[in-house]
Amino acid sequence: MMDDQIYSDLAALDSELLPPVFTPTLSNTKEVSKGELRRKFRAKLADFKAEFEHPKSPPAEWFAIGRWFRLGIGLFLLLSVLLSSCSAAGTVSWQKAENAVSAQVLQEVVKQNTDLNQVPAPQTIVPSMLAWTANGRGAKLVLFDFNNSGLCGAVGCLYTGYLIKKEQAPTQVFSSYLRPNLPPGKALFVAGTTSDNDLGLPCLEVTQPEKTLLRQSSYCYNGSYYQLARSTLLETKINSKNKV
Repeated sequence: MMDDQIYSDLAALDSELLPPVFTPTLSNTKEVSKGELRRKFRAKLADFKAEFEHPKSPPAEWFAIGRWFRLGIGLFLLLSVLLSSCSAAGTVSWQKAENAVSAQVLQEVVKQNTDLNQVPAPQTIVPSMLAWTANGRGAKLVLFDFNNSGLCGAVGCLYTGYLIKKEQAPTQVFSSYLRPNLPPGKALFVAGTTSDNDLGLPCLEVTQPEKTLLRQSSYCYNGSYYQLARSTLLETKINSKNKV
C-alpha cells in the first residue's frame, strides 16, 4: 500500500514538474523499482533545474548583429542632432524689441524710419516691434522688424539694423525692404560667419524669392555699414502656393 502511494506521488510529480519531453519516460511506473524510479526522477529534475537556471546562450552571431545595430542607431541619432544643430544654430530668433533695447533707443529708431504724419502713428509701432541681437566686441548689432503693415509696400517690409555702443547714439548699419513670406524651412535672416572687422560682428545671410527660385545674399560689416559681399541663386524652387 505504501509503495503504491510512493509510485503515485512520483508519477504526479513527474507530470506536474517535468517538461512534456520527460513525461513519457516515467509512465508505467510499477514496472520500475523504487530506487530506479527515484534515481531517474532526480536526474531528470536536476537536468530541468540546470536548464532553467542556466539557459543556453544565443549564437555569437546574434551578439555581433546586435552590436552593429546599436552602433548604426547611435550614429544616426548623432548625425541627426548635428545636422539639426547646424541648420538651427544660426537662425535669427526674434524677441520683443522692448526686451532687447531701451525705450530711448526704440524711440530713436522709430523716429529715423517713420514720418510724423504717417499712419499708423509712430507711438503705436513700438509695442509690435521685434528685435534680434548679435553681440560683438564692445558693441552689438540689433536687427529690427517693425512688424507693421504700415511699413510694408510692393517691394516688401522694412528691416533695419543698428550698431549700439555704450554711451553712444545708435548708428544705422543696415536697411532693406524684404519679403518675409518664404517657403517652410527657409529663414529670412541667418547669422553667418564673423566678418573680418574689429567688432567681431557676424555676416547676415538674407534669403529672398526671385521668380521661381530663391536668392541668398550675404551682407558683412565693413567698419561703417553692412555691405553686400556675395549673392547666390539657390536651386530650391518655389511652389506657386509659396510665391509672394
